[in-house]
Amino acid sequence: MYIYVGILPLILALFGILFSSAPYRRFFTGLLILSSFYVLGNSSILHGLLYSMVPYIYLARLALRAHFILHFSLAVLAGYGTEHIITLLKSESPDQNALMLLRKLSWFALLVAAIVLFLLLNSYIAGDLAAKSHVLNDAVLFVMWLGLSVGVLYAGVKLRLPPAGLEPLVVAILVLDLFSPINSAMPLKRTFDGAGNMEPEQFYKKDQIVDRLLSDKDKYFRVILTPQNVPTYGDAFSIFTLNGVSPTKLERYFTFRSAGWLDINNLNLLNVKYIASEQNVPGWEKAAEGAKYSLYQNRDYLPRAFFVSSARFVDSDQACLALIHSREFDPKAAIVFVAGTDLSPAAAAGTPAVLAAKAGHGPASPVTIEKYTPGEIAMRVNATENGYLFLSEVWYPGWKAEIDGQPTPIYRADFLFRAVALSNGEHKVSMVYSPRSFKVGLILTCIGLLAWLGLAGIVWRRRRIIG
Repeated sequence: MYIYVGILPLILALFGILFSSAPYRRFFTGLLILSSFYVLGNSSILHGLLYSMVPYIYLARLALRAHFILHFSLAVLAGYGTEHIITLLKSESPDQNALMLLRKLSWFALLVAAIVLFLLLNSYIAGDLAAKSHVLNDAVLFVMWLGLSVGVLYAGVKLRLPPAGLEPLVVAILVLDLFSPINSAMPLKRTFDGAGNMEPEQFYKKDQIVDRLLSDKDKYFRVILTPQNVPTYGDAFSIFTLNGVSPTKLERYFTFRSAGWLDINNLNLLNVKYIASEQNVPGWEKAAEGAKYSLYQNRDYLPRAFFVSSARFVDSDQACLALIHSREFDPKAAIVFVAGTDLSPAAAAGTPAVLAAKAGHGPASPVTIEKYTPGEIAMRVNATENGYLFLSEVWYPGWKAEIDGQPTPIYRADFLFRAVALSNGEHKVSMVYSPRSFKVGLILTCIGLLAWLGLAGIVWRRRRIIG
């Protein structure tokens, strides 16, 4: 995550902290300090203290996301600093304290420049200048932007330049600084070494594995990439995979995976058709062979969506997982629901707690996926009898379903997934992600925007009357 903010905003924020008389200066200064320590995560003692003392802060997950608060506080303080400098430019005499700070920053820039020059000469004499070029380039850029930022601000305050003349220079320095390659954590293309930092064009180059996956006519399937060095095909070629790192994965999803990660029912319910592995996968057919790993195919995999004619009801999530991973369970024959919850269909009166699955799988009821996007899924199914449409997607609140245009509940099936009840006949089923939280947030945002526009209009009108 790229969090570089530039040299000039830091100097302006320092002016805001030290010299601004804005009413919220102390608040944003404290917020900046707090978020600066918190964003360090486990490297800061503050992170552990807050996690143990502040309720629900664990829901924030990644500590690095606190950099949004850090940036916001820094931007406000930099605005305070800019406002103070503009005030100085309009005053009759320069602020000696501000000039003193700029002089100290100038001496600091000269000191850093001397250190960088010494490192350059030392590397030149030692003959390893090329090996350290990316680090030294960053150091030179840092000195350059520091010197320009301090020099422009010092000249503006000392000579009391008009704001109209100083502002373009400040904006130009800020833009050029932000778009300069000063952060070596973002490697330039020339620094890719073909091993740890491989050329993207080579790392994501098509091979026999990719060609086999892209040639599969059934595009709605998932792939497991077991080797660590396998490229993330999902990002490069729009292939569904079970790999990747995300802070928004649900605890229930991890519980399902850990209960039987390589269990065949687990993989089938997750719509896994292929595994890319360096080792042989017992019971799976080799579909393609690459340079370092092979692709194995599950011939009995289950499609992304399919029709199931019967259901079984259990009394707990633990019993649901145990049944799913037992040898007697067949996902094509029955769906497992936890009875007595709002997320499962009510069992008919007089039926036992566990309904036996019908012998065999019943007549085929094909399901056609007509639309599949992150926020909307449309399917068409010709049900030969009453039953359920199973979808290999995680159940999550906010999803709404319709059958032939009529709202219908989405049940949590087989511990993790989605299902809707269907009657005999042909139906069009659609699922749309439309959470209430988004609508409430949109309304509040619109109200806030209208309030801001109204306040801005009032301020503009008052200034016009006064002027």
